[in-house]
Amino acid sequence: MTGTGKRLTPEERELEEKTRELEEIHAGLAQRELDLATIQRDLHAFEWRYVRTIGLLYLELDELEVLIAESLAKRRPRAAKANPPIQAAFIHQRAQASARECSGFAGADGDPTEASTRPETAPQLRRLYLDVAKQLHPDLTVDPEQRARRERLMSDANAAYRKGDQRALRSIIEQWESDPEAVPGAGVAAELIRTIRKVAQVRLRLQGIEEEMAALETSDLWHLRDRLQAPGPGGSLMDEMGRTIGREIEKAKNRLAELTAQEDAR
Repeated sequence: MTGTGKRLTPEERELEEKTRELEEIHAGLAQRELDLATIQRDLHAFEWRYVRTIGLLYLELDELEVLIAESLAKRRPRAAKANPPIQAAFIHQRAQASARECSGFAGADGDPTEASTRPETAPQLRRLYLDVAKQLHPDLTVDPEQRARRERLMSDANAAYRKGDQRALRSIIEQWESDPEAVPGAGVAAELIRTIRKVAQVRLRLQGIEEEMAALETSDLWHLRDRLQAPGPGGSLMDEMGRTIGREIEKAKNRLAELTAQEDAR
């Protein structure tokens, strides 16, 4: 019976139970979506930092080695032919590859490291993202058209979260609250079927999230981040790598200056 004394039909009792179950796992789904989005954002931010620091240093070193190799090839053409890996063309290919990698990240939609340091990243941004996920997650509808629309909005929400864009998240919520799909259907039997399918879809998505997170946590990028961000005597390993490459750059600059001075003296 309900609080008013009305006796529930078996379908109504089942609907109540399934509705409670859906509410419970739905809350958990929103949190796991946030966890996954946070991991993806953090890995993307690390990848950006790595390419924009270590990658650019390697690019500078490659370019210096190109100039050194070209200078040596002019002075000792026979030696260059006998040892092709140090020829200018070979090193030039490495420099071009580094340039393409760095330019590819430079063309991305903004620097993700900026979002990770903005004040709005926590906690209000997290609350906004959770509100979005709770209201319009794709697995909460069985209608193909509405599911596609929810997927697009969730994709926009993920992008806004990575950028730390509260305004965009609020706009997504406002769009959704005026959508007719938010109005529930009529009839206990039909609603029960929809609820059962929603529960199944949410459970399937939860399983998918766990698989995605497991894949990220065993990826090369994850291990590289852990290794390079581990603290050491002189800072992180990434900091140490930057200093090491910096010293190599200085050596290359000095070597190039010597060769240039020798050429000028001839």
